[in-house]
Amino acid sequence: MKPKGFTLIELLTTLVIVAVVAVLIAGFYSGISSDEDVDYSFIHPQLETARSQRRMADELTRQNDLMERHMELLESQSKKGENK
Repeated sequence: MKPKGFTLIELLTTLVIVAVVAVLIAGFYSGISSDEDVDYSFIHPQLETARSQRRMADELTRQNDLMERHMELLESQSKKGENK
């Protein structure tokens, strides 16, 4: 009858292979996330411009909403005046 299970050599070989793959993957991802060599200074002015444009668009939307409400109020008041 054959013994069940794995030999010590098989387990150690599997462990070494898994460790090598883990080291390779960790090295790959640490190289990707390293920001030391990347210069992001050119993005900052573009972000400020985008934020400024967003604020202007939000303000225009707010003003447009207020104008629409004002027009609706004027229309409802003029209809009330016509009904009298």
